Amino acid sequence: MKVEQTEKKKEEKKTKNKVEVKKEEAADKEEVETVKEEEKKAEVSSTEGSEKKKEEAEKVGVTGVEAKQKESAKSAETSGSGNTSQTEPKAHSHNWQPVYTTITVTDQAAWTEQVPVYRQEAWKQCNTCGADITGQTSRQHEEATGCPCGGYGTAYRQVLDHYNTINHPAVTHQEQQITGYRCSCGATQ
Repeated sequence: MKVEQTEKKKEEKKTKNKVEVKKEEAADKEEVETVKEEEKKAEVSSTEGSEKKKEEAEKVGVTGVEAKQKESAKSAETSGSGNTSQTEPKAHSHNWQPVYTTITVTDQAAWTEQVPVYRQEAWKQCNTCGADITGQTSRQHEEATGCPCGGYGTAYRQVLDHYNTINHPAVTHQEQQITGYRCSCGATQ
């Protein structure tokens, strides 16, 4: 008898817990009335259910202790854990930790520089007027310009030869940027 009463109390407790949860979720009076009706139905069905289980146990020849063990095994399967007592889970307080992403910041863009390269070039210079007489003789210069050329000398000048191309890479640095927050429970924001 005590085993049956214990089973009956457990079922009633489960039913009450379910009804209490539904009561908390009910937002207005209509929902509360619906929950009360379900509570009455649950009480009637739990009474009928325990009587049916008792009859089935007698038919199969199961003792009260064996029936209790089977019942507790079933309740453990449906609740998802081995603990048959219903406890409320602890409220979780989020512990937000920043989530960082490494980004590259460009301080100066890449650029290309053209550097001129000069060479020394020798040329013939008139000693009198300073004219370039490269490729001519003094006499030819005198006849062409009327300059009383007193001879020539060799002078040197810088002449653009080519350009060297220098590629300067971008000047960058790495920074850690916060892209969001994550809790140890897996929640993100």
